[in-house]
Amino acid sequence: MGRSTDASFLSIATAVYWPPALQPGVGCFVGTAIKQSPKIFYGWFIVAASFTGMALSSAFANQGFGTYIIPLQNEFGWSKTALSAGRSLTQVEGGLIGPIEGWLIDRLGPRFVMVVGMVILGAGLIIFGLVNSLAVYYGALLVIALGASFAGFLVMTVVLNNWFRRDKTLAMGFASSGIGIGGIFLLPVLVWVQNTYGWREAAVASGIVV
Repeated sequence: MGRSTDASFLSIATAVYWPPALQPGVGCFVGTAIKQSPKIFYGWFIVAASFTGMALSSAFANQGFGTYIIPLQNEFGWSKTALSAGRSLTQVEGGLIGPIEGWLIDRLGPRFVMVVGMVILGAGLIIFGLVNSLAVYYGALLVIALGASFAGFLVMTVVLNNWFRRDKTLAMGFASSGIGIGGIFLLPVLVWVQNTYGWREAAVASGIVV
């Protein structure tokens, strides 16, 4: 009778702790459940990287543009019209580069395009710090706009769309919030560097950080 009871108990314990289809992250042993610590889905690291890229691009390339207007006027005496014309050129370039960016993403992959975009953006900011004429100023802005486009919202959307099936909208929301967060926290730092060390040093430092 005792052996029969032990055998029944063993059968029940085996069925409970050793099911036919084992769940990921749960080990099995007769009578003992061994749980492994859950791993963080790698896609969330991609979200963090996208958030950082959006914050840097927004603060240093987009929202940060206006902080250079007065220093450039003071040093070169350029009019606001001349300075604003450079910004207009970047908007036109951004509109024209869209189809090319999409084609490159399809051919080379979004992560490659994003990395190249960040490199171009950093190089453009460094060139901006070396501006000595309107021609160089316009050229630097075009390079910055090109890099910001390649490392911008379209690429981020494609990357996250590839990584997420569930929580896709949540992931994109977190990554996109880098645009506002960059303006809140990084823009004051940029202005402080400009006032403390100079606008050229601020531009070069921004390029190196990117």
